[in-house]
Amino acid sequence: MKSVHDLNQDELKELRSRWYSQHEDDGSLEEVLEEGMEEEDVPMDVIKSYYEDTSFVEEDFWCNLNGDED
Repeated sequence: MKSVHDLNQDELKELRSRWYSQHEDDGSLEEVLEEGMEEEDVPMDVIKSYYEDTSFVEEDFWCNLNGDED
């Protein structure tokens, strides 16, 4: 198990994408971001703080799945 502080850059980017989509889907994006901010503009500190108490495994991230499986 890994904490958010143990994640690599690809995993963090994927997590940021999930965070952004979740807030966009539930309509709270305007409450947590400044107007006009895009997904890439969300600071990783925000993501790390949000997922501080979450534990992760390799399989939690698409970027870690082996593309050789059919």
